[in-house]
Amino acid sequence: MYAGFLKWSGQPVLHFFKKTKEAYSTAFFTSSSIASLPVAIQSAKKAGVSDKTANFALPLGAIFNSDGGALRMGVSIVFAANVTNLQLSVTDLLTIVLVGTLLSIGTSGVPAAGLVTLSAVLTMFGLPLEIVALIAGVDALIGMGGTASNVMGDIVGSAVVDEDEEEKVKASVV
Repeated sequence: MYAGFLKWSGQPVLHFFKKTKEAYSTAFFTSSSIASLPVAIQSAKKAGVSDKTANFALPLGAIFNSDGGALRMGVSIVFAANVTNLQLSVTDLLTIVLVGTLLSIGTSGVPAAGLVTLSAVLTMFGLPLEIVALIAGVDALIGMGGTASNVMGDIVGSAVVDEDEEEKVKASVV
């Protein structure tokens, strides 16, 4: 999906991902979008994103963009429902998507913060909190992938915004 956004904005996809791979690997191994923010800003600049856009969009994305966290929340709740034989309705699934998205925005950008949020959502659906212990066993790996996805989304988003801003500047000059 990120490659599609890059193509749409006219970015060379492989070149872009090569220039920004340090940010994803840092995010993956630290499991923290906040800790990897300086590396993400440098990587975005190496890939051609302007200083102005990178310095504005990436900190904003590190706080508000948690697509990996939202996905992680949904998968964890469905897993918990399957473990406890709870049948989820379509309304429940839509609620999970909505609540997961909203809570992921407010979740701190530090390792294992999603487990605290998950506890709140489990109780919302009447699921036992013991499920958190099952998920905690693999949470580090899930968190690593989710954080890398978040940072990748932040950098791609900043590149798309930067390209759009450049086009607006060119259009206003003409």
